[in-house]
Amino acid sequence: DLAKLQAHVIFTVESNLLVEVIVKAENLQKGIVNLSNRAYIWYVALEEEVENKEPSIMQRWKKKSISVPPVEGLPEERKHRFMQQYKQMVRERAHLRSRLNLVSSESKEEEVKKEPGSEKFTENYGAKSANSDGKSPDISRSILTQLMLPSDCGEGNLVYGGVLMKLMDNAAGLVAFRHCRTNVVTACVDALDFVSHVNLGDIVCVDACATFASSRSLEVLVEVTCESLQFQGKKKCVRGLYTFVSLGPNGRPQPLPSVHPVTPKEIQEYKEGEKRYGARRAARMKAKKQKTNT
Repeated sequence: DLAKLQAHVIFTVESNLLVEVIVKAENLQKGIVNLSNRAYIWYVALEEEVENKEPSIMQRWKKKSISVPPVEGLPEERKHRFMQQYKQMVRERAHLRSRLNLVSSESKEEEVKKEPGSEKFTENYGAKSANSDGKSPDISRSILTQLMLPSDCGEGNLVYGGVLMKLMDNAAGLVAFRHCRTNVVTACVDALDFVSHVNLGDIVCVDACATFASSRSLEVLVEVTCESLQFQGKKKCVRGLYTFVSLGPNGRPQPLPSVHPVTPKEIQEYKEGEKRYGARRAARMKAKKQKTNT
C-alpha cells in the first residue's frame, strides 16, 4: 500500500500547538483509499539558541517556552472543545509530574519475593498458583539504552519526538513478545506524555514492563529517562502506555497470558491498568452504539 500522511496545526494556546496527523493507506491495485490512523499531538514552542553563543549545560536542559500565534477562523465550538482538552492535559501532566517526583524521592522498595520452596506468588494481590499461565512483569521487562546522535536531532540539537517514540515502541514490542511468545502488533498508544526534552549527546534509557492484560490485549508501560555525558544526574523525559494484541497462525487476535503483579509498585500499576482497560472498553462500546444508531 501507499501511505499518505497529512499534518496541520488545528489549535494553539499560549506556547502550545495541537497538530492533527492523518494517515491513509491507498491500495494501488484497487485504487481504494482507507483511513489507517488519526492522531492528535501537542507541541511546545521553545526559544531559539543565541546565535554565536554556545549554551551552558544547564541552559540546554532548561529551555524557555515562547508564545505562538492563534489559529484564525477556528469555530467557537471547536475552540471550546480543544481548550477543554488542553486543560485536561495540563491537569494530567501536573499529576504525572507530582507522581514522578514522589517516586524519585522515595527509597527503593524491597521486592516481594516468593516464599522458599513455594510455587505461589505472595498473596498481596490475587495470588496465583504455579499451574496458572500468568507471568510476572519482571519476566518480560525490557530496558534499551542508546546515545543520541546528530541524525536523531533537529534544530537546536533537540532530539525528534518520533525518535523517542520509535525506541519506546521497540521496547514495548519486546515486552509484548516475551510475555506472549507469539506475533504481536501495536493496537493502541495512549497517554504519551513528553515531560522534558532530550538533547544531542544525551544517553537515553527506555524502561518497559507489562502492567495489565485482558483476555486478548496487553498494556505495557514505557518510561524514558536521559542523562548527559557532561552533567551528572538523570531526568524523566517521556511516559507512555502501549496496548498490544497477540496474533495466532491465522493472523487473528488470540488469548494471551495474564499479568501477575508481585511488588507493591507492580500491584499499583496493575490496578490502574485495569481501570484504564475498563474505561477504554466503555468508550469503544459507546462509540459503537452511536455509530449503529446513526
